Amino acid sequence: MNGWTAWNSQLVQQALDKLEHPRCLEYYADLQRNTGRIEADLRQLPAGPQLDAWDRGLDQIRLDMQREGPDAETITPNCMNPLLAMGDRINTLSNAIFTANLVDVPIPAQTRLRLAQASGIAAAVEMTEANKDRPRTLTVDIATPPAERVVGREVAFSVGGADPVWGASTTIRLDFGDGKPAFSVNAEALRQGRQIVHAYDAPVTAHLTVIATEDPKPGETSGTVLGRGASTILISPSPVSAAQVVADEFINLRFALALVIALTVYYWRYHSRAATFGARGYDYVEAFALGFAADAAVSQLPQAIAAFAP
Repeated sequence: MNGWTAWNSQLVQQALDKLEHPRCLEYYADLQRNTGRIEADLRQLPAGPQLDAWDRGLDQIRLDMQREGPDAETITPNCMNPLLAMGDRINTLSNAIFTANLVDVPIPAQTRLRLAQASGIAAAVEMTEANKDRPRTLTVDIATPPAERVVGREVAFSVGGADPVWGASTTIRLDFGDGKPAFSVNAEALRQGRQIVHAYDAPVTAHLTVIATEDPKPGETSGTVLGRGASTILISPSPVSAAQVVADEFINLRFALALVIALTVYYWRYHSRAATFGARGYDYVEAFALGFAADAAVSQLPQAIAAFAP
């Protein structure tokens, strides 16, 4: 009787596994789409320790999905339980990302709070309420390609993460990190396309800072800080200046070569049995003529080397 009961239970489980197989495949496909959406969201976030932790968590989930995921052609016993466990891990990761980033979504504070409440995630509601008055995280984006970030050339910047409700009474101040006066503009002008450009006078690794403040109210000496952010930019030496230095060096080299040849002729004449160099005025003409000829022989050398210069 025990053997028959065990065999009957095995047959029932096989039948259930067969029925669950299509559902497992469908649920597994949903999990793959969810992980794809999470990855797309992560690619939109700025680099940082928290982003690295989320990336590692997502990679671990995908590795476990490859090991425990159902095969399309083979009936996997009890396939749903491990998928449900992975689904919980994906939801936990997604909720953590949603909660952390809802605070800085560029929408009004009341809208952020409403979205947090609509999500049903208690942590999101708690964090949104706790941070509704916290300065927003701003970004300093650099539109100029890295190859063009050189001394003397204007570099284009933009500020991201501003609250859409900021207007003419909100001042955004960008410090370029080179000791020059900061760039100030109100949020409304920036929204309407006001350009931010700046040229550096020397090579530098500049630390950029941006801060948004509300205009002081009557009786106040300073306005409320609404947002802040930072970034870094590397300014390289100008290739035009470098080429000028190379050209000057070649001019000096060519002059030195002509002088060396003249001195060589002088030494040769002095130690020869011929008349002493300088006895005739023509001797000096001859020496410098030889130097000029040698100089002309290498006159194309700077252009030839310049062709290889970046």
